[in-house]
Amino acid sequence: MTPLVSVIVPAWRENEYAEATLQSVYDQDCEAVEIIVVDDRSRSHSRSAAGGFLERERVRQRFRRIEFVEVPAEASVPQAINRGLQECRGDYINVLEAGDAFAARRFSHLLTICADTGAELAFSRVELLGDTPESCSGEGLALYSVQDDIEFFPTVGYALLSSQCAVSIGNLFFSRRLPGRVGGFREHDSGRGWDFALRCVLATEPVFVPEPLYFRRLHGRGNLAERGAQPAGETESVLKNYLFLCRNRRVENPFAPSPAWGPFFDAFVDASQYGKYLSKP
Repeated sequence: MTPLVSVIVPAWRENEYAEATLQSVYDQDCEAVEIIVVDDRSRSHSRSAAGGFLERERVRQRFRRIEFVEVPAEASVPQAINRGLQECRGDYINVLEAGDAFAARRFSHLLTICADTGAELAFSRVELLGDTPESCSGEGLALYSVQDDIEFFPTVGYALLSSQCAVSIGNLFFSRRLPGRVGGFREHDSGRGWDFALRCVLATEPVFVPEPLYFRRLHGRGNLAERGAQPAGETESVLKNYLFLCRNRRVENPFAPSPAWGPFFDAFVDASQYGKYLSKP
């Protein structure tokens, strides 16, 4: 039986690309998909952005289930995603970022990879859907650079500790069990995906698929890939939390960056100038 994939649509603030983004879910060659829309009841809420598409008869018939759930208007994005997690019935989950898109074989390919490797977290290469590519060249170069560098690290976990090489929260494909083991999404503005991915590394070794299965629309967002582009306070919070956990809690993933690597881990911390993040968060 094909595993069910849950897609969380968390209270978008933009409608322009809603149909194209949702169409990329409709086009998946994986049949078993459900959609959980988190509605914050604001004037530009997710129901208005996504509802018109999802209420079409052909669309309703395509998905196993379409569910709208509500959160207070003042709810943050992490709170909206965590509410969506509570409603998911799928074996695997993917958050849907506004304006972005999935390759048609994303779910089927990542399901196969996870089944073959036993991984509970996977992400793919990302390519750009920038409205004005020439104005985003710097961000684009940074985005591709962190992905190109993954192969030079001993594990994908080390690559993630070095930078948010998964690029977007929408590129994270994870088992429904994983948030229960590592906790849900935390209150970060731009670092919530990186923080969640690093906590997952402590429980499961992630898999990186070099095939582009995720498409990111820039349209002036900024802060896409580089660790250094994260707000300083968020970088400090994310790294302090990971480095505390890997040194003071049981690490289930034997490949996770931790003192179990011996001198290599210490050398990595020194080379990355992470010593300042070794104090308790």
